[in-house]
Amino acid sequence: MIDFKPKGRFSNRADAYVKHRPSYPQSLLDSLKHKLMSASSEALSVADIGSGTGIFSKLLLENGFTVYGVEPNAPMRQRAEEMLSSYPHFHSIEGEAIRTMFPDKSVDAVTVAQAFHWFALPETVSEFARILRKPGLVVLIWNDRRTDVDEFHAGYELLLVRYCLNYVEVNHRNITARMIQRLFPGWQLDVEHFANDQLLDFSGLKGRLESSSYCPPPDHPNYAPLMDKLHELYKKHYGDGDGRLQQDCVAYYLVRQ
Repeated sequence: MIDFKPKGRFSNRADAYVKHRPSYPQSLLDSLKHKLMSASSEALSVADIGSGTGIFSKLLLENGFTVYGVEPNAPMRQRAEEMLSSYPHFHSIEGEAIRTMFPDKSVDAVTVAQAFHWFALPETVSEFARILRKPGLVVLIWNDRRTDVDEFHAGYELLLVRYCLNYVEVNHRNITARMIQRLFPGWQLDVEHFANDQLLDFSGLKGRLESSSYCPPPDHPNYAPLMDKLHELYKKHYGDGDGRLQQDCVAYYLVRQ
């Protein structure tokens, strides 16, 4: 059975998510630290909304922040709690973007890595404004896979469009900079790009695809032809070696004026 509801889509993909999803570049964390910590020597608090298995929360912790990971999906949240159990400044919260469970004006920043496109957007923006101390910083982050740099990347995109389940509808690229600015009227928007390619053998590429909510499960009729075509594409371009999935990490920084 396929769960198309945002809060349940990743329940059976948590293990693949932990193993195969890319992390985020240190240059992004350096930029975030500069924007947040230049005015303070204290460890600042970050609400990591839609924190999933804790990939970005871990980086925040390693860079000196106190982190509140807010995640509604129990299997994903459990993986984060297991991975981050040794970090005393990590706090796991069963909440969601429109109900974070924070008091008013209680955090210094909000981060959302690879999740904002799943949220009820107007209500989410109101919740972020409520929980942030002034001036407050919101950072929306996506690893954005390139689709037109060569035949492999173009072919990979075509496979997703053809075989994956509502891929076009849930693609994070549906959220544009113009849309973000409209959602946050009166906020200053800055955008930064960071190279974040991922080296993968075929098993890693297959695992990354299987971690995506739109990938059909093994019992779906689209699964076998998708994986066969994916293997053909990979062998054609990379043979038995490692392939490179080219992507940019894109960060949208929003500050209240």
